[in-house]
Amino acid sequence: MFQYIFFLFSVIIFLILVRESIIDIKTMYVPDNITYSLYSVTFIFLILSLIINRSFNLIIKGFLGFLFGFGIPFTISLSSYLFYKFTKQKNKQNAINFENHQIDNINQSNNFQNSKTSFFKKIEFFIYITTLGLLLSIAIINNNDFIITLLLICAITLELIIAKIFKKFYKIEEDENDEEKEIFDTGIGGGDILIFGALGLMFGLIGIITIFIYATISQLFVILIYKIFSKKSLTDHLPFVPGITIGLYIYILTIFC
Repeated sequence: MFQYIFFLFSVIIFLILVRESIIDIKTMYVPDNITYSLYSVTFIFLILSLIINRSFNLIIKGFLGFLFGFGIPFTISLSSYLFYKFTKQKNKQNAINFENHQIDNINQSNNFQNSKTSFFKKIEFFIYITTLGLLLSIAIINNNDFIITLLLICAITLELIIAKIFKKFYKIEEDENDEEKEIFDTGIGGGDILIFGALGLMFGLIGIITIFIYATISQLFVILIYKIFSKKSLTDHLPFVPGITIGLYIYILTIFC
């Protein structure tokens, strides 16, 4: 019984990340509402696990998973930030050149938004069709198990309800202080760190370590797609959420199929 509930919530998390992948591809940004929805679903799952199993075991594992999922990416980004600050203080001229380079990257990104191919203009269609195929593959691998198929339908329905609850689910919030923010390179973006934290809370320490490995490998595929279909170079900032989403799907396959 509980295994089915775990599967249901795993698919919901996957579908939320599919939506965020589209946003991240177009804007390189993770909206707050995506984060709220991820953690809301995760907390509901942990509460249900406590009620059904009458044990804090999954909550403890989730806490450890959160520490790793949030802590490791945060450490990577913090190290990158400290290195940037050290470099700026050590050599102001290098920092000026660095900032100019970032401005050039932003201009290139804007040009990319204006000149991207039809593939990226219709990215929603391709991603949603691919997602449907991936979910159907789970049902097929499980020999068209009626319960699995029903759970997949329920997951899609519940994800749509969540999207309705968070009315700005697919919109980008405007940040009035955005112009005041300092631009610098980081290994992993802030939104990605929060996503990894939510995944750690949901899947525990072993789960998030596995997903992190799968996501890193999957990101190579994302980089290849960008190289083929866009004008961005491999040194530009690229969205990480698509790689995380693929990594989560592979993890779901290894657990439930």
